[in-house]
Amino acid sequence: MALNIKTKKLLAAAAILAPFLIVAIGCVMPQTHETFYTNFVWKYFWGPSVADIEGRAVQYHGVWAADEYTLVSEMAYGAILILCLVGIYQILSRARIRLDEKFIYALLPFIFLGPILRVFEDAWLFKPPVQYLFISPFLFFVMGGMVLLFLLIGARIRDIHLSFSKQVLYFAAVMGIVCSLYALLYLGASRQFAYMVPPVFVALYGAASVGVFALVSSKGGAGPAMTAFLFGAFTLLVSAHVLAEWIRNPWSRTMAAPQPMVIAVVMGIALAVSLLVFAAAKLISAKYPKAACFANPVNLMMIFGHQVDAWASTITINPDFQRQFGLNLASYGEKHPLPDFFLGLGGGYAYILVKLALILLMIYLIDIASEEDMRKYPALKILIKLTIIALGMGPGTRDFLRAAMSV
Repeated sequence: MALNIKTKKLLAAAAILAPFLIVAIGCVMPQTHETFYTNFVWKYFWGPSVADIEGRAVQYHGVWAADEYTLVSEMAYGAILILCLVGIYQILSRARIRLDEKFIYALLPFIFLGPILRVFEDAWLFKPPVQYLFISPFLFFVMGGMVLLFLLIGARIRDIHLSFSKQVLYFAAVMGIVCSLYALLYLGASRQFAYMVPPVFVALYGAASVGVFALVSSKGGAGPAMTAFLFGAFTLLVSAHVLAEWIRNPWSRTMAAPQPMVIAVVMGIALAVSLLVFAAAKLISAKYPKAACFANPVNLMMIFGHQVDAWASTITINPDFQRQFGLNLASYGEKHPLPDFFLGLGGGYAYILVKLALILLMIYLIDIASEEDMRKYPALKILIKLTIIALGMGPGTRDFLRAAMSV
């Protein structure tokens, strides 16, 4: 007897949730606590996060955990990422949120916000337990939740067909709630932070977001993506205020002299590589038209983001590169096993070349080899590209900012 679509979806959801439920029950049961929690959850997931905050290896019931990823944790996080992408795709589809290249541009503030918050954690802006929210990979869930929330708020504003003035009032009310919650946090939990932006400035940044929303909405362009963009820009303004305060009066001790030059070096080289790919794609596309996809702005962002990551990792870890660029960085290390392997090959150049080759291959597979399939699922294609950009630009931005601040 054939199963209907609803039953199939329920069975698929049950199959996905079953492993998480089994692990959760295993962690709670005294008979299996050691197997499921101590030797799995603690060893591969929670322990490394605690070690990250403590800055040293930690143990629980004799099982040690270090501040690093393993093949087990990498595979688990990769599977969770895929599940999250599928879930987000379903939510956005039901909310009729259009995923196109403009959608990627609208979410750029969040791509930079994530690593900035991560660097603030490195600089001890946050204290436990708040600090745990800004440790990777938990930070990704925080950022994803923020993006999804404001996309859905934007979809709600669109769907209830309000007049221009009421749209502005709706968005202003949302920003008012955000600023009020921040003010309550400022009054009641300021001890959890080394520094907090005074609420009056946060209110001013919120008012600026409302002003831009009104301007864009008056021209009929304030959709879900724009709503999310304005909230991302608002949070970036608050983060910039925090960064300015750190520069003026650092609340954490630096490991060495700050090296702001590393930002220019990493961004400059990544931009140069991207421009070379752009020029080569334009040249080759005269004979092979499909090669023009490598000059597409979003694809160039993928290349740029992962070159930022590659060069930031290589320069901050490899002493030879530091000498070449006249940098004096503290000793950093690579947490991920595969990048660590390639960083040890060819004096660091292997990792840079592998990252470039991998992204070029991804562009080929998405835009050329799977062109027909991707035409059927254009939204999924955009979501995949957005994820690739974030996975390159996010860690890369964190690396060069941390090196620049020497924290």
